[in-house]
Amino acid sequence: MFLALKELKQSKLRCGLIGTIMILLSFLVLIISGLANGLSNTNASSIFEIKAENIPRYKEEQETLTMIIAFSLVITSLLIVMFSYVINLQIIQKSGVLKAIGMKNPYLAYDLVVQAVFLSVVALLVGTGLTLAFVQKAEGFFMMNQWGLIIVYEYISKRGFFYGKTYYN
Repeated sequence: MFLALKELKQSKLRCGLIGTIMILLSFLVLIISGLANGLSNTNASSIFEIKAENIPRYKEEQETLTMIIAFSLVITSLLIVMFSYVINLQIIQKSGVLKAIGMKNPYLAYDLVVQAVFLSVVALLVGTGLTLAFVQKAEGFFMMNQWGLIIVYEYISKRGFFYGKTYYN
């Protein structure tokens, strides 16, 4: 774990750029999902008094909004995999030196995962903070509660790390 933190300190520019892109991605996902949820709630509040049989194409509209959110989550998870791969490619020589002096493969893989999780968590927290700061009074915006954010982060991180590939395995 300390090796990952040292790597983050040594390569501030690279990690800063990757972190900034991840912050912007989480900001984008939260804005899109918030706007889609807000539109859904606006539509739902206007039709609570109407009988369900009189609502044309409500289900199809909800499916479209759900697909927008789902695609933004999938795209974000794929980009996190890509950034983890780029980090892996950039430190492959250092990893070779560490393996040559006796470092075990599981420790190197653990170190890479700690580094990626640290970047992801910091980016998600900053992106969530930016989203909450910019859309406090936006009309038609409905933010997920903290449990929804935790579920979204778990989905993104698990999808990214389970489908990602490391050279240490």
